[in-house]
Amino acid sequence: MIHGAGGGAWEFRLWRRVFERAGWAVIAEDLRPGPQGLARTSLADYRAQVLEWPRGALAPDAAIGASMGGWLALHAAEAWRAEALVLINPVPPCGAAARWQPAGPIPEIVPWSRSTLQDTALALPDADPAVVRWAAARWRDESGLVLRELAAGAEAPRPSCPTLVVVSERDTDVPPEASLAVARWCGAETAAIPGASHVGPLLGSSASSCARLALDWIQRALASHARRERDHE
Repeated sequence: MIHGAGGGAWEFRLWRRVFERAGWAVIAEDLRPGPQGLARTSLADYRAQVLEWPRGALAPDAAIGASMGGWLALHAAEAWRAEALVLINPVPPCGAAARWQPAGPIPEIVPWSRSTLQDTALALPDADPAVVRWAAARWRDESGLVLRELAAGAEAPRPSCPTLVVVSERDTDVPPEASLAVARWCGAETAAIPGASHVGPLLGSSASSCARLALDWIQRALASHARRERDHE
């Protein structure tokens, strides 16, 4: 489970709980600044970190990525030869006929750690006030270079495994049209989440149901893959 810009593995708290209760081993870590410091951290630095997360364990069966983490999950799914991929409001890669548009100029370091409670409430209108307070204390600063690379349209491999794109209908960061463009580029299935904000599928009122939806979809995809493998024997 790969988080988005300015976030952390904590964003997947509810998803992790749902998957682990179903018997899954979950890998979800915080992305870290690269060796040159946060201002010079690139998408390549983050990609290298994610690909190392299994640390000698078996390659993950599925990759899940949110926002920027969706771009990273495209690379992870290819490297791990994953059997299922879930993209949650993904930042469009190059070639997806859509671009992510930042709200304004991007500084060298985006100071999201200084976000106020009001900032978080505006970003998460579909979340419980207690969750808003909890999230507001956890945002981290982000590399401006990473965001500029995403805005320019960074290349990513087209997935070869079954893919689901989760689309928040009230997303103002990655508009639904952009997520749908990614789905068309992937040949993916889509799941529209009414009333959900950009981070709503992870932290909003729909988070638990979205996690169960993704879990059920992944398990069906893996079961279908297993049937195909048996048929080829």
